[in-house]
Amino acid sequence: MNTENKEYEVEELVQLYERLIENIEQLAMDAETQIEKLKGFSVADEIASDISDVAKPYAFILLKNEWMSPEQFKVFEDIDRKLEEMSKNKKLWTELALIESEEWEECRKQGRELLRLLKQ
Repeated sequence: MNTENKEYEVEELVQLYERLIENIEQLAMDAETQIEKLKGFSVADEIASDISDVAKPYAFILLKNEWMSPEQFKVFEDIDRKLEEMSKNKKLWTELALIESEEWEECRKQGRELLRLLKQ
């Protein structure tokens, strides 16, 4: 998707913003809710791919169109980087790890912080 020169209508930006919020809310949910909501999927993989593959391009577009501040975008990037780092440890990609690992709890905490910043 070439986003460099595209002009976005307000309605498009609203949709991107709402979808970004949905993805961050999903990340910020407690593990049991994540597992229930994404039943039938590889839950950890789905959460991470929704951030890196779906929300990341949206966040970039929102930043470029001044619908997201540099501070908010940095928190998003920190989350994305953390998930990327976690992908190197296969033990973190189970439902048990979602429930018990400090790494996933840190991602949830960062997600809640980003939601707070986005909703100010």
